[in-house]
Amino acid sequence: MCDIKRLAIFALISSSDTHLVRLEQHYLTSLTGNSMALGFPVHITVKGRFLANQNAVEKVISDAGLSIGSNIPTPICVQLSEPKYIAPQLSWLEVLPSSEGFSQLTFLHQLFEQRIKEFVVEDEVPEAHKNSGFCPHITLGWGVTPQTWQEYSTNRKHILEQTQISHIALACYPYNWPINESVDLATIPV
Repeated sequence: MCDIKRLAIFALISSSDTHLVRLEQHYLTSLTGNSMALGFPVHITVKGRFLANQNAVEKVISDAGLSIGSNIPTPICVQLSEPKYIAPQLSWLEVLPSSEGFSQLTFLHQLFEQRIKEFVVEDEVPEAHKNSGFCPHITLGWGVTPQTWQEYSTNRKHILEQTQISHIALACYPYNWPINESVDLATIPV
């Protein structure tokens, strides 16, 4: 049991688009004082936090990575909504459900949910956010209030209409996360 870690699976977006999202995250952080979004790479969560043996999950990802190319055309291109306020305290860019990228991310979500479940010691994702409740998005920030959202949306414009997924990453959370620490990543190209 000593190899059990808190993990998640992320889809990382192209590096050229990462800069645009990071600018918005920094601006939103200046309004909210909550910098948690900056502790993560810019990503779309494919499989949320869970406790499992990291080596077993890395093998599942590697094996799935080999099948991704045959099941999903690359690159994975996703269409994004305008920035949204999600009560009570989030802001994000949602992957549009009508886009091909949404279908591809949903496929990956279901694939990893199925293939990893035998290795999961504890799943920290509420049932409401799994399977049909999966809502792929890029988080802009936490700690957003209606007042900070009003200021943000008044001063900012739509930042990113589409992007591409460049890698699938296994995120490893620090032991005492979220106390001022970033997650570590292992990546495979898509």
